[in-house]
Amino acid sequence: MDSLTILRAKGTRQVKGWMGPEYTPLQPHRRRYFDQEVVEVNDIYDLAAKLRILEKCQDCFVIRGELKPCQGEMVRRKSVYATDNSHHWVCLDFDLEKEYKDWKTDPEFVCHSIIVEYLPKEFGGCSFFWQWSASQGIKKGTRLHLWFWLAQKANSQQLKWLFEGNGNVDHALFNLVQVHITGKPPFLNGAVDPCPVRSGFFQGPMDAVDIKIPTGPKKPELGCGEWVSVKKTEYHGSNVIQEFNRRVPVPRALEKVGYKRIGDRWLHPASQSGVPSVMLTDSGKAWSHSPNDPIHGEKACDAFDIFRIYEADGSYRVAVYLAAEMLKGA
Repeated sequence: MDSLTILRAKGTRQVKGWMGPEYTPLQPHRRRYFDQEVVEVNDIYDLAAKLRILEKCQDCFVIRGELKPCQGEMVRRKSVYATDNSHHWVCLDFDLEKEYKDWKTDPEFVCHSIIVEYLPKEFGGCSFFWQWSASQGIKKGTRLHLWFWLAQKANSQQLKWLFEGNGNVDHALFNLVQVHITGKPPFLNGAVDPCPVRSGFFQGPMDAVDIKIPTGPKKPELGCGEWVSVKKTEYHGSNVIQEFNRRVPVPRALEKVGYKRIGDRWLHPASQSGVPSVMLTDSGKAWSHSPNDPIHGEKACDAFDIFRIYEADGSYRVAVYLAAEMLKGA
């Protein structure tokens, strides 16, 4: 038995889409608070059935973590409020340069090809639910989501360990509050969906992936283990920002909030161009030349700046408070 955390923003679109014959991108509407629903899932078939239902909804998405209410019964999509529960289910996100000529006529064959080429052998022959991403057929390459059921539950850190070194799987989806888009993208004002079929289910001879899950220490409740990985005795408490930056390297901070490393640069999570816009300065700070990147500005960002922007909506006061609590608990 397992669970699926669904965040819903009633009346607002939470999926990517396209508009007009030029395929102008439509970004999801930003919301601060969400309604949370945690539903039971029992196996890969139950998971696929629920994903079929969620496909018809454009006001919700799935995350791996479970959030603590902070505004009445509503929740905020921040890792500091999230509990890292272990799950049987896992969604693997592929954003490949390689294009498969049969993707329109035989998407299931493409899925099997990707599994064979890019995943451990244990995934072969297992049942899965597949979905093309919103950009499939519009941008170059192959953009695919594959949902599997693991025989043994795994938490977010264990998934990162399991796929360590596999650059073909997007590790950002293993973060506690990373959005798993489940709704079909809208195509408006002359934009035409290039995908004849957007999703499907393959029933294999095995319903669960029997793979050994790496073991490791459980994450602290507030997620501070993802940011801070030194002993409590090393915290002197004199300057929270300075201490936070001492403990957290900028590359770790970028990866923690969903940036993807490509060579010596990073691609920000909301990038539509696919061009990595973030580089490290000589002082080790992150600087982005993309105006659509939340960390873009006149000054380069240290680890605390990245934490403040993503986890505290830019508030220094809130970020210092959260960072202090995390440092104390590390």
